[in-house]
Amino acid sequence: MTTPNASSDFGAARLIDFERQLRRVENGLGAAFAEALRCVLEPALAKQQHGDFARWSNALESVPWPTARVVELNCEAPRVEFEALTPALNGALESLMPWRKGPSQLGALNLQAEWNSALKWERFASRIEWPGLRVLDVGAGNGYFTLRAAGAGAAFTLGIDPGWLSNAQWALLQRLFQCEQAALLPMRLADLPVKGEPFDVVLSMGVIYHQRDPLGHLANLRQLLRPGGQLVLETLVIDEPGSTCLVPADRYASMRNVWFLPSPTCARNWLLRCGFAHAEMVDLTPTTAAEQRPSPWLRAPSLADFLDPTNPKLTIEGHPAPLRAVFLAR
Repeated sequence: MTTPNASSDFGAARLIDFERQLRRVENGLGAAFAEALRCVLEPALAKQQHGDFARWSNALESVPWPTARVVELNCEAPRVEFEALTPALNGALESLMPWRKGPSQLGALNLQAEWNSALKWERFASRIEWPGLRVLDVGAGNGYFTLRAAGAGAAFTLGIDPGWLSNAQWALLQRLFQCEQAALLPMRLADLPVKGEPFDVVLSMGVIYHQRDPLGHLANLRQLLRPGGQLVLETLVIDEPGSTCLVPADRYASMRNVWFLPSPTCARNWLLRCGFAHAEMVDLTPTTAAEQRPSPWLRAPSLADFLDPTNPKLTIEGHPAPLRAVFLAR
């Protein structure tokens, strides 16, 4: 097998440390699955260009591979202790801003991202027996839930996210955490091979409302689950009775790519129509500034900027303010 022939020294394959990631996948999910991923990714990586590859790669190059003294992933802020790297690490972290998902404890540095993703994790994690499971984290961002699943005892967790910045952030975190039970790759759900139903648990956290075809998204998730496997679906919903769905005419909370916000009943019906035998809403929580907030590692607008300043129960477009539900489905 050959290494992707990236078009520059700072190309996509080098940025994400492609070969190391594929070795982890092979060890965790088998050689056939890793080879199927390689066949999809090699030609894509060889052609991929991004104006920030050189800057991100230089940032990563500035952080040496440390010898971790302590790594703890099963905690609110996954943490690693190592010999002091603060100047180089600070510079790399700043080069890879904005940081959306967190927190992480990197040596003495507490990385508080925009989202306190630990709150989402607590809404469902205790309902799953993680040890020994093979987990897929769809739309993983920089891999917060990917690391948490590994820390909870999953045998292997594969995160996928098409965003290059998210993948660069993961590469930095992996350089520090050195977690062999997890990998994250620049892929979309539709790119994954489905033969063999390789996963015990699939996470879709804050993804489905960005899909033009939410039922197709659920059908693709189901294809990747083994018989009896479990889906964790987290989504924006609207607090309305019956099977109702909001379709914003333009933006929702300043986001362009929000297509469907179902009522809880509507979301459950989607799951049942897509072949899940059981679907249960296990949490319904309004999004507050305790969960989504400004951060020194963001330097961009956040939740407070997206709400009506005279009525925080509405977005600036006049829609109901963000309300999030978690569903478990088999």
